[in-house]
Amino acid sequence: MPKKKVKGALELSMSTIIIIILGVTLLTLGLVFVRTIFSEVTQISEITFREARESLSILAETDEILSIPPEVGVKLGEALTFKITLGNDGSVPQGDKFTLDVEENPELKNAGVKITIVGPRTLTVPEGQKNSYQILAEVDKNASLKPAGYIVTARYGGDIYQQGSFVVFPRKL
Repeated sequence: MPKKKVKGALELSMSTIIIIILGVTLLTLGLVFVRTIFSEVTQISEITFREARESLSILAETDEILSIPPEVGVKLGEALTFKITLGNDGSVPQGDKFTLDVEENPELKNAGVKITIVGPRTLTVPEGQKNSYQILAEVDKNASLKPAGYIVTARYGGDIYQQGSFVVFPRKL
């Protein structure tokens, strides 16, 4: 008796195929939904924490002559504006003109981070009053995640009035 060749066949019913397609579709939509929700929550929390830090820095300014946020976090490829506040305690002999310098700390360098004073470097600060400098921190999209340190010097005439520092931390997107 000759043997017949029997070919194996994989048969799936139409309802099984539809259930598999629906399952993959729902899984994909669910993952996209969860990713979108988490990215929005991250953005909202970053904005909230930035506003809280600014509010706290305003409260912390009251007793300091030179108020600088110690840490500034900036995402790669983005820029952030923050302020440095200078108060005149009346210890300078005459006048009320102050100049601010921001220099790179040689021990904490990152070529991908750029700091700019927005507006004039010289401000009038009457005795017993405060005035703020706007600082722009820009981080190149290809910058390393290494922190960059800066030294802030407030001068009255040619003399150093106050000094402080801050660190910029580049962060991934």
